[in-house]
Amino acid sequence: MHTTIIISQHEFDYGEDILRQHLKSSTFPWYGSNVYDKQTNQLLQGITNMSIHSIPSTNNSSSSSSPALLKVGIFGITTTSTPSLSNPGPNISFQNIISTAQNMISTLKKEEGVHIVVALTHVHTHQDELLVKSIPEIDLVLGGHDHDPVSFQSLNSTLVLKCGQNGYWVGQVDLDVEYEVMMMTLQEEKVINGGGIPEQRIKQDSVQIYPSWYMHSTRRVSNDPMIDNIVLKYRTKANEELMNSIKDEKEDEPFLHGLELDDTLATIVQPLNHHDDGGDGGGGGSVIVPLDTRSAEVRRRETTSGNLIADAMLSYYFDFMNDNNDNNESSTRYTTTMTTTNKETMDIDVLAMINGGFIRGDRLYPIDTTTTITLFDILEELPFPRTCTLLDIADTHLLDGLEQQLSSIPTASGAFPHVSNNVRLVYNPKAKVGSRIVRMSVNGCVVERGKGKMYRIIVTDFVASGGDGCSAWCFGLNPLICNDTNDDGGSDETISNKEDGDGGRLQHGNKRLKFVQRKISTIVIGYLRSKREIALKLEGRVATCT
Repeated sequence: MHTTIIISQHEFDYGEDILRQHLKSSTFPWYGSNVYDKQTNQLLQGITNMSIHSIPSTNNSSSSSSPALLKVGIFGITTTSTPSLSNPGPNISFQNIISTAQNMISTLKKEEGVHIVVALTHVHTHQDELLVKSIPEIDLVLGGHDHDPVSFQSLNSTLVLKCGQNGYWVGQVDLDVEYEVMMMTLQEEKVINGGGIPEQRIKQDSVQIYPSWYMHSTRRVSNDPMIDNIVLKYRTKANEELMNSIKDEKEDEPFLHGLELDDTLATIVQPLNHHDDGGDGGGGGSVIVPLDTRSAEVRRRETTSGNLIADAMLSYYFDFMNDNNDNNESSTRYTTTMTTTNKETMDIDVLAMINGGFIRGDRLYPIDTTTTITLFDILEELPFPRTCTLLDIADTHLLDGLEQQLSSIPTASGAFPHVSNNVRLVYNPKAKVGSRIVRMSVNGCVVERGKGKMYRIIVTDFVASGGDGCSAWCFGLNPLICNDTNDDGGSDETISNKEDGDGGRLQHGNKRLKFVQRKISTIVIGYLRSKREIALKLEGRVATCT
């Protein structure tokens, strides 16, 4: 049995150094034939380029001293989109998928003489299709990345099998291999084995492969006690690391003091809720809505979890502004004061947005009067160490950014936007990409292109840097400034929206306020602790029309 794994973008979520630690401590190979270290121009240390495995033939001559060997070659391909999906850092590069695979085939087939080539991939299905179309010498593709189970054969009979996410399905492939066995010539035997009894070999161009495959659902499979014990061991270690993940922030956030993983942050209140269908023809009605973090939902439509997180982000910003208000007056409308480059001030509307792929729990919480949200729930739902940041962005770029977030629909996408409760966005999923938004309003006022109106949006640093390929956000300016001592405008520098940081000074009138870019999980924890009871809502914040 050969245990192996393919490097995905999520192996880089905590940075290059953490990945290197995991690679070093692993007892099995990690494949990633296109993952390179820029400093050495070599494969990233700890990653396996390819491997070859020999299987004794069952069709042998009794006159031979040893059976012919069927040679199987394995290599791996990681998505080249990793820099826009995760956090590999500046030292890692991801080589072209097709050229890398061609190099692997050349080595495995021509130099090593393998008979069967297996590609382990972590790319989108359309890239798997391109791979097997471009390189018919690949016999089997075992893939990941997409969250739905998929299987198909290419025109040249290459099988592509992708088993979805989270172990919900287990794939099984059986290969029926037919081939011709031939005796080595005496000359070949002298060259290879130095003489002796002639050995057998498999004629490479005679190999024919006939695959059978199955996709097994694990929904009703009972837990294995031995596996449960292994999981418990690592769960205990993981829980310790979860607590360590908020350790540094406890000093600055009193609400984190004394918290344990199973402590309740808030209770979910389940009122009858009127669901505004946003004009999609489904009709309204009174429904009870659960806390929903299922991957298939948060990546396709408005959900209670996305609404909750976006509201928490907006609340964090205005709590900060109210705490620094000279008149000690609370903001009643979602607006704030923007200081322009020439030191003028103007009121702008503020909103928040979280992308669906940020929500990872993949759960539907029960509907009852005792449903609670614990610290463990939030740390499991929001595992990425991403922080909030601010962008001041013009109307056109705001709409462009949201268009990009919606571009993959109806295909589920981690870019799908969830917005705060002062936003209403209606889009046509059948319209041309880039022209899907039918109307959008913030604080009840329509957002129009080309009017030069500015908005302040709270997003993650991942989104602000153009994550998920949504590059329009890079036109936004982070209003935080590094230097809080220069009051004459001589040398202040705006913090780039491409940089992570602990925060900076926010110009507010004649004041410079220290704004801390907290992790999203910490923001949600604080929001829930302050509320204690949460009423979940579906309000047609992001709705469809045709």
